[in-house]
Amino acid sequence: MTEYKPSLRLTILKILRSLQTLAGALAIILIPFLWGAWSPLVLGIVLGTIIGSAALVVVLSHVLHGPFNRGELKG
Repeated sequence: MTEYKPSLRLTILKILRSLQTLAGALAIILIPFLWGAWSPLVLGIVLGTIIGSAALVVVLSHVLHGPFNRGELKG
């Protein structure tokens, strides 16, 4: 079986796509704050919720698809 090795170009394109998505999401969140529609407290709550949700998804992804689930770790 051949091992998949991503090319440098593909890696750069994935990073740029992720940065573009992140920039778009950040703009959507910051526009109401910059217009004065949101207070710093509301902005903190929104960003905290988003960051917390992302962290939860990462942890669950590692639990469900990580090396322990695949039987690579003995425990």
